[in-house]
Parts: sequence; structure tokens; C-alpha cells
Amino acid sequence: MDEKQEIQSLRRELEQANYEYYVLDNPSMSDYDFDHKLRRLEELEHAHPELIVPDSPTQRVGGRRLSGGHPSGALREPSGRLLCRRAEGI
Repeated sequence: MDEKQEIQSLRRELEQANYEYYVLDNPSMSDYDFDHKLRRLEELEHAHPELIVPDSPTQRVGGRRLSGGHPSGALREPSGRLLCRRAEGI
């Protein structure tokens, strides 16, 4: 797999993980794995800035905003806590 294909694959995996985490409230990927994949995507995009696209998971925070969300646009878990996806260093 070349780096362009790896970037595309990582974006698909991270998008699916975000959807499952934020929309379905049913994550299938650990925060550790998510962070590892996101860091790898950041590395690849840094090495190939011509492949960065605005909808890349590296270019935004969180998932889709749901109706009734926080006025700032931040997402909340069902418990009401603001979401923070990166697990490392917490």
C-alpha cells in the first residue's frame, strides 16, 4: 500500500470510528487505537501536504453536531460531559 492509499484508508477508518463514537454512541475502536491512527494520518499529511483535504479528521475536532447540542458547537456525551477524544496524556 502506498502512502496515498494509506491516507485514504486511515481517513475511512477514523470517519467510521467517529460516527460510531459520536452518533451511534457505540464505539468499536479504543481511544488508544484512534489516537495512534490519527497520529499516523497527521504524519502522512505533514509529509504530503498536497494530500490534505478540508474534511480530513486531522482538520476538525469531533464528529457531527447533533441538534440540541452545546451552543458553542461542542459535542456532549449522553452524560452531558464535553467530549475529548485523545486519550494519551490525560
